[in-house]
Amino acid sequence: MEREKLSMLAIMPPPPVRREIEEVRNEFAHTYGCKAALKHQVHVTLYPPFKNATTDEAEIEKTLLQEIATREQFVINIKGFDSFIRNEVIFLKVELSEPLRELQKEIANILAGRLQHAPKKDQPYHPHITIGYRDIPRQRFTEALKYYLPRKYEAHFAVEQVYLWRHDGKRWDTIATMPLKAPGISVRQSTPLER
Repeated sequence: MEREKLSMLAIMPPPPVRREIEEVRNEFAHTYGCKAALKHQVHVTLYPPFKNATTDEAEIEKTLLQEIATREQFVINIKGFDSFIRNEVIFLKVELSEPLRELQKEIANILAGRLQHAPKKDQPYHPHITIGYRDIPRQRFTEALKYYLPRKYEAHFAVEQVYLWRHDGKRWDTIATMPLKAPGISVRQSTPLER
């Protein structure tokens, strides 16, 4: 039997925004002694890690590529910090805009119909960029909440493509980039120059 491969779909900010967020994550790791978040690239998850042992992997990728190509590029806004208390995660909040919601929903619909072990469809989508999680001691988590939640951070960036990643046992590798449609360009009528 073919070994199931762990894959996921994500959005990555452009390098300048990634570098800013990496600085925040490094600061968090250094201050609180937890480095789990540093193992992953800075990203917004579109579809959580899933196992795929199906033989129609190329067909799934093709369907995703075709769907994503019909979606117009849009802007993601990041504003402030928040947390998932139960899981002890601190993250940057990503605004759930209509284009992001629709893209995520369509990807979930495509994959839910083809994967044996798809996540529950009724699970709410909560886009975010993880700063710290998993290996932070409980007492330090409370301390980190008091420090980060009042902090301000804002950034925005255009989403131009979606990344399909596969885990090789140590890290996530990009196996496909799926571009979104460039926004429509409105051509303005020029007015003749006066002579």
